[in-house]
Amino acid sequence: MWPRRRQVQALVFDVGGVLVKTQLDGFLEVGSLLFGCPEDVLKTHITALIEELERGEIDSYALWEELGETLAINGLGQPQEPEKLEALWHQSIDESLILIPEMLELCRGLQGKIPMAVLSNTIQDHADNLRARGVYELFNPCVLSCEVGMRKPEHRIYQAVCELLNTPPENCLFIDDLQANIKAAKACRMQTHHFADIERFRKRLAALGLQAT
Repeated sequence: MWPRRRQVQALVFDVGGVLVKTQLDGFLEVGSLLFGCPEDVLKTHITALIEELERGEIDSYALWEELGETLAINGLGQPQEPEKLEALWHQSIDESLILIPEMLELCRGLQGKIPMAVLSNTIQDHADNLRARGVYELFNPCVLSCEVGMRKPEHRIYQAVCELLNTPPENCLFIDDLQANIKAAKACRMQTHHFADIERFRKRLAALGLQAT
C-alpha cells in the first residue's frame, strides 16, 4: 500500500530514463575511432562539458571544438574538424533517443484528467529531435534545462515548473529515475516517485485514483 499523502494536482515527468531511453554507445564507438582514444576517455571528457551544454551555455559545435582541443592538449587523441563530429552527432541522435511507447501511451491516456509537465535536463539537439517527434505535445509546460539556463538538481528549476503549473509544490508529483533529482524535489516540498518500471508507476497512479484510458 502507498502511504496516504497530500492531494496530487499535477504530474511532472523527467524524460530520459522515464519516457525515453538514451543510448550513446554507437556514437562513442565511432567518436573514439575518429579521435583515436578509448571510449571511456571520450565519455569522461564529454561528461565534463555536458552541464554547460544542458544549460544552453554552449552548443554542440562548441562542445566538439573544445573537446578536440582538450584531448589534443593532453595527448589523449587526434584533433578532428568540429563539423565532422557534429554531423556524426546529428546522425546518431535518432538512434540514441529511443521512445518508451508504453509510458507515452500511458500519458496519452491521462490527458484531460490531470495537468502534466516535463522537467528535463537535456541539450538543444535532443530537445529539437523530441519536439519534432511529438513527444512534448502531451505536456504543458515543458521546462527544458537548455532553454531555461538551469538544471536538476538545482532547486530553482523545480520551483519554476511549479510556478508555471500554478500549483503548489506539495501538490505536484515529480517522477524521475535518478535519486539525486528525487532528493532535490523532496527538498522543494514536491511529492515524488522514483521511477523503476511502468507497472509500479501504474500502481502509484491507481493509489491516487488515476487510471489511463
